[in-house]
Amino acid sequence: DVRTNVSISQPKTGAAKDLDFDLSSDSDSEG
Repeated sequence: DVRTNVSISQPKTGAAKDLDFDLSSDSDSEG
């Protein structure tokens, strides 16, 4: 959970983007 929160605030790139997208694709560039 904590990691997801940090990822949302931090700029994702490469693998990090994939991870965050899987964990919280709802808050990322999905809209």
